[in-house]
Amino acid sequence: MRFQNRKEFAVWLIVFLTLPGFAGIAFAGNPGYSDDHGTLAPYTQPELVSGAGKKLLAVYMVGSDLEWERGL
Repeated sequence: MRFQNRKEFAVWLIVFLTLPGFAGIAFAGNPGYSDDHGTLAPYTQPELVSGAGKKLLAVYMVGSDLEWERGL
């Protein structure tokens, strides 16, 4: 983006620098966003899972031929 003059640049700079502040106001009070600077909840250890009956299917794909030689 090319600016025609310094005034236009200053306006865009102010908009760019103030957008995060407006985003914070817009998301405040929504689930997943908190501006509370309190303490963290105590750590609870996750339950152990045996993994019995679970299977993993993995596919490995290569997008090139490693044996290709130039000119053959």
